[in-house]
Amino acid sequence: MNDGVSPPPLQAAGFNFPSCQWRVQSPTDAYVLRETRPATGDKAMTSEITCGCEATFAALAYPDFDGERDCPVRWSHALMELVSTRTCGRDTLCREGSLQLCAVLADVSTGKGRDDDAELTRELLALMRENANCDMARLAAEKSLSLVDARRDEWDRHVAGKRCPALACPALVTVYVAPESCSGCGECRAVCPRGAIAGGDGMIHVIDRQVCDRCYRCVAICKDTAIQRSSGAVVRTPDAPVPVGGFGSAGAGSGRRRRRRV
Repeated sequence: MNDGVSPPPLQAAGFNFPSCQWRVQSPTDAYVLRETRPATGDKAMTSEITCGCEATFAALAYPDFDGERDCPVRWSHALMELVSTRTCGRDTLCREGSLQLCAVLADVSTGKGRDDDAELTRELLALMRENANCDMARLAAEKSLSLVDARRDEWDRHVAGKRCPALACPALVTVYVAPESCSGCGECRAVCPRGAIAGGDGMIHVIDRQVCDRCYRCVAICKDTAIQRSSGAVVRTPDAPVPVGGFGSAGAGSGRRRRRRV
């Protein structure tokens, strides 16, 4: 048993992860896995380690993907974050693969994704599914990989269009007040923790996108459903609060363009 020893990085499908110190744990139930590497001469050297994720895998409860409201990128990112925090650290693909995927998916969900990120994500997930010596990692990879294949267009929209069709990735979402629906009640302004909403009684309220932290408290409290979320396209809203019913009429000003719902 190589407790406390850093075995060489697992090499699978031509992909190398950096080697790290193994974190020693002694779970009640553990899988024994082997990593074999070439050695000088005819013999192959085999290092035996244990994966302590069996108990974690049994307790892993993660909601199934909801195609009506979930975003495949954000859902997969959250799943990989869960794996990275619960891994025992002994399996290289579980430990390093989940961290690599977290980094890539974080970029995609915040509008920093690159053109090849969807394919890179798919390759990493396939590598984990086929080669990880950990049920938790393989299960998580299988779940996410199916979403990459089934909803590839949504991944591409995140990268190419910087938009989230499910309106679930905060960095890609704009919150705005629809001027035709706002009654000027002020309830949204009262619950905003950042003071991002300007307005007054009988005035169409305006949200400062630079200040808004997308907590969505205003969305939940608005009885007029005037506060909307959007990603991608744009609509016109006032530059500053104006009387209810006054926006869009002659002399009311052109307003500013804001993203509209997709």
